[in-house]
Amino acid sequence: MNSPHAVPAEQVVEANKRWCNLISESNWPELEAVLDPDFTYRHSTGTLDRKAAWIARMQSRPRSIEARNASVRLFGSVAVLSSDQAVTFSQSDAMPKVVQLNVLQVWHRLDRWILAAHYSAVSPAGN
Repeated sequence: MNSPHAVPAEQVVEANKRWCNLISESNWPELEAVLDPDFTYRHSTGTLDRKAAWIARMQSRPRSIEARNASVRLFGSVAVLSSDQAVTFSQSDAMPKVVQLNVLQVWHRLDRWILAAHYSAVSPAGN
């Protein structure tokens, strides 16, 4: 959870870690609560999902996400987070598949930090 004593940039990094953990734990009700009603997710393939479609996609293919090297720029109650992510997909008939991504997220502050948009691209160094 966001500490009331953390500076806003640290709160956004913590909110992003929580987002990763909720996906990794398949905690869909809590994940939905940290997403803006108009949330959009641009996949590294270029596909654009809105909130409901993206959650359904996450539920259909288990994965875990680890974020690294996060940096945050604040613009009032809006934050832009840039990070690297390692996404590990579970596969029943093979070794897990790991995809390295460069990620840009837009968060906004209400009573807590809410994720409004996510954009990802395959990392040229990681795959």
